[in-house]
Amino acid sequence: METIELRPAYAWDCDHCGRENFIRGVVPEMSPEEEQALKEEMGIESYDEGKIMLMPQIVQCPHCNSQFQTKHYFESNEDEI
Repeated sequence: METIELRPAYAWDCDHCGRENFIRGVVPEMSPEEEQALKEEMGIESYDEGKIMLMPQIVQCPHCNSQFQTKHYFESNEDEI
């Protein structure tokens, strides 16, 4: 069986046309020093494996061309919990 590479992505639904969409996460290019500083700022231990992935700040629906600012899935108002 062949092997295929999976890449992290974000799923979102368009509020205008209702279609489900996917967009790849952004892996920023940075020096090892910049990456280490960001990991320290985020509380990631130096022995933790992996790369830092950021979510896009703006998405555009490929079906109806509507644009939206993004917020993380875990961001919610306390009264919604």
